[in-house]
Amino acid sequence: MTNNSDVFSGQQIQQQLVFINDSIKARKKDVEKHILQLMHYAYAQQNENLLAQLYTALAKTELLLKFNNQKAIEYGLLSKEHLDESSDTTTHINTLTILGRAFQRTRDYATAQNYFLEALSLFNNSEICNNEQQENLAYLNIFLGTLYVNIGMNSFAGEYFNTARVLFLQLNDQKGLLIAQQSLASYYFHQEEYDKALAIFEPLIETYENTDDENLQIVLDYSSQIFRDRNNYEKALEYQLRALAVRKLIGNEARLSYSYFSLAKIYYKTNRNVEGDKYFELLKSVMAKHPDFFTENLTLDVFWDLYGEKGEYEKSYNYYKQIKAHVAEPEVLEKMMRTILENEREKQQQASTQAQELRNLNNKMNEYAMQLEATNKDLKNYAHVTSHDLREPLRMVSTYMSILEAKLSNKLDEQEKTFLRFAVDGSRRMDEMITTLLDAAKGTKTKEQTIDLNKTLETVKQNLFRLMEDKNVVLHHTALPIILGNEIQFTQVFQNLITNAIKYNTSTQPMVHISAEKIENHWLLSVADNGVGIPEEKRKTVFEMFSRVENESNEDGTGIGLSTVQKIIHKMTGEIWIENNKPQGTVFKIKVKQLAVV
Repeated sequence: MTNNSDVFSGQQIQQQLVFINDSIKARKKDVEKHILQLMHYAYAQQNENLLAQLYTALAKTELLLKFNNQKAIEYGLLSKEHLDESSDTTTHINTLTILGRAFQRTRDYATAQNYFLEALSLFNNSEICNNEQQENLAYLNIFLGTLYVNIGMNSFAGEYFNTARVLFLQLNDQKGLLIAQQSLASYYFHQEEYDKALAIFEPLIETYENTDDENLQIVLDYSSQIFRDRNNYEKALEYQLRALAVRKLIGNEARLSYSYFSLAKIYYKTNRNVEGDKYFELLKSVMAKHPDFFTENLTLDVFWDLYGEKGEYEKSYNYYKQIKAHVAEPEVLEKMMRTILENEREKQQQASTQAQELRNLNNKMNEYAMQLEATNKDLKNYAHVTSHDLREPLRMVSTYMSILEAKLSNKLDEQEKTFLRFAVDGSRRMDEMITTLLDAAKGTKTKEQTIDLNKTLETVKQNLFRLMEDKNVVLHHTALPIILGNEIQFTQVFQNLITNAIKYNTSTQPMVHISAEKIENHWLLSVADNGVGIPEEKRKTVFEMFSRVENESNEDGTGIGLSTVQKIIHKMTGEIWIENNKPQGTVFKIKVKQLAVV
């Protein structure tokens, strides 16, 4: 083959890439030949930046037009290999983003998150100067928000979706705004705020009417599931049949499987087993063709669910036994599945037994409440005495450390001075905390002051630096407000909640996200984690003194921390409660009054 490197210059290839990206958006299937032709010229010119862009375009083609996730990953990694110092920031970001999307499609969410966050970091360190870059940033926020919805970290997702919406508004990008609205509705869906979700989904269905837009299938899926869960099966069926029609037009066979599954489930629930069997068989056919997409656990999950809906409980149970559960013990799962096969008499006997156990438990709780009341009185006396005993030696430590600081200031290097300053500051903060505890034990009203919660959180991060570093903790927070209260006490609030989020956590990377939003004349603070969570029935009792909850982390606590947190919030005439952070974790909600003048 002759050298045709002069047929297309680097600038001409760059211009052709704009046309190629537009063709991919328009789903033109013949675009791959054009990319391969340009790649020949880019190789001849040894232009690494152009090669990276062309491999990214190939990855997009495989991901968005051919639905071949593995091939998209291969091309994305080849693009990454061609990135070098000559590559511009936009090329880096596009490569990382397409890799994140491909890994997200294969459900490798950890790898996808790493690529998305690396791309976002590049955005944050660069100046966004044109509409294309701003559009890319908006979509990156959509992808990140969707990923957090996928893994159940819903409290993270809403922030990214809102950021995307603002960026699309600035661009006056109507298509982008529709996608941002759709993403926000999916966030409401996973938060189980179904009315809010439908209020967005149903107008979107009308907007996408008579199109084969791939977003329409997602909107129809969510809407169908909401109506199915509300037992409105005819509406659920209508939406899912429309989703199936759109998927057939797009041609993504692997995604057809979701419609087949949903339709089979709806038909089985309405005792139309012949129609259900038809879609179940179609689903099995797709699963056989795409073993890379349907993992063993996913296949078992599909079979136990549909056979159970069909009424074939023995088959359903046999598939269920094989599922590799990550949380519950096999014996617990087996017991739960066997209840499907029990007759009505056994269920009634079980209900009667449970009622008796509940009465016994109530009696024990009443006894415990009386013991707790007595213990609280002892604790008040104990705090009063202990705080006095602790302050005196602490004052001595603080005094002598200050003397040392003054006498040795000319003999210490900067690092040694810093260490000594930490010790003095730490003893001062400890003395303030003991004073607050003493005031609480006496019933003295603590002095209120304006608190910048951003600075309070920085103090807590400093206090917990070693623990957070040892446990590989990631702590995110939005801009926090200034409120009226006691700074020392609110430091205890943050420190207790963050420590619990780290302590009661089995993941390799504990994550904590703190945010705030205005609601009328209050601030609503959220402290969300990905820990082991707190069962719904225990969410009120955990605030009682010495209350403990058995959990899979096997960590044991004193039962004092959350009780202290609640008392501090109540003193501020605020409220605190607990919500789920699906699929695992806890969200502490704190409602406090806004400061009249900031």
